[in-house]
Amino acid sequence: MLTSLGMESLIAADLDAYRSLALKLAVNNEELKRLRDSLAENAKTAALFDTEISVRRLERAYQKIWETYAGGGEPQSIRIKADD
Repeated sequence: MLTSLGMESLIAADLDAYRSLALKLAVNNEELKRLRDSLAENAKTAALFDTEISVRRLERAYQKIWETYAGGGEPQSIRIKADD
């Protein structure tokens, strides 16, 4: 989700990195405002905030899950690409 919003800087590799980032943002109001502004701007064009597109992708995910199950396959991670 963060990648689709152009907010990769908020992705933490582990719990320690997450805590460090949270503390950094808690004391840096300028950086927090910059991130909020960026999120607000990116949300205007991000597919994540387009309900119709999100629903179609979710339905494709359910279809892939069902096909795997109905075919006797084991549960697995799936990825729905924009052009799927």
